[in-house]
Amino acid sequence: MKKPIPTFKTDREAEDFVAKADLTAYDLSGGQVVRFEMRPKDKAVSLRLPEKLLEAVRGEA
Repeated sequence: MKKPIPTFKTDREAEDFVAKADLTAYDLSGGQVVRFEMRPKDKAVSLRLPEKLLEAVRGEA
């Protein structure tokens, strides 16, 4: 029986775990496929937003 993947509070904790752990010993059956957009960005956008709206957007990101 394989070990369950631990829960992490931060991305850094997860990165450290993956860097050091032997993942063959863990149950990865509950994983999900994630797609990342890797194309280079060629445009920058500058916006003026109310601070509360900016905080809400950052919170969702």
